[in-house]
Amino acid sequence: MKKVLTLILLISLLGAEYALSCSDMPYEYQVRYYELIERTENIVLANVSRIDTLNNSHLEYHFRTVENLRGDRYTNSFSLTYPINETIAARTKNDDFDKHRSRDFWGLRNARTQMDSDCRLYPIFQAGDSYLLFLGEKDHRRGYELIKSENDLWLEVVRKVLDSQNFSYRYTKNVFEWLETIDAILVNEYVEHGEEFLIRKKEQIYGDNYEIDQDDFNTSEEDYGNFLMIVYRNYGSDGEDLTFPYSIENGVIDFHFFPTEYEVTDYKNITLNSIRQHFKK
Repeated sequence: MKKVLTLILLISLLGAEYALSCSDMPYEYQVRYYELIERTENIVLANVSRIDTLNNSHLEYHFRTVENLRGDRYTNSFSLTYPINETIAARTKNDDFDKHRSRDFWGLRNARTQMDSDCRLYPIFQAGDSYLLFLGEKDHRRGYELIKSENDLWLEVVRKVLDSQNFSYRYTKNVFEWLETIDAILVNEYVEHGEEFLIRKKEQIYGDNYEIDQDDFNTSEEDYGNFLMIVYRNYGSDGEDLTFPYSIENGVIDFHFFPTEYEVTDYKNITLNSIRQHFKK
């Protein structure tokens, strides 16, 4: 079963926003947040004071430094220039993900800045707003996040990583805190149907009703048995439902992968019954 579950995970991750018309998002755009922080020479919280249009092809953003978190290149005022991209501008939301506490931001593929079919990121800014800027040799999808509050979680995490020894701080949730961010949790089983094996929902542990799509699964005789499935509804900017399966061995869930940017802790030897009991509270 693990072989098929791993294949499903890969298909789920590769099939949506990263693709666009560009076959693969460059690796440097998606490294973990602590790697981004460690590799970036200058990290600045800055406010957009003015925006100028240059030759109807570029926008020049003028910034005033609010806080210099790392580096000394952008200590006062500075400007950044980017090509105008109407397509990206139309689908970029000036959103702070509920002070970056939203599940959507901490997913593996979500950030405010969008990538176009040429595999380039196109940051969009609004005059009067403040942004946490990662200004280094390599770009990143989280390098231009909107900051509306001093209590913003993304800003807090970046500060803590910078203040920790050898950039060692990690933002974490335990496995039950993570499960509480899921829209639906089901127990499914593979059942023999003639010469095929189909998926049947056995139990809805948590969340709204979710109907199984047989086309989402490739099965064989070796996959016979039960598995836990978590469901993210309307995930990311494309609004797709994403599902992630975990095998069940002797009542214990094999949590081997988490579709989150933060680290999930205390996930070993978690039983199906303990999950049932948690969501009955």
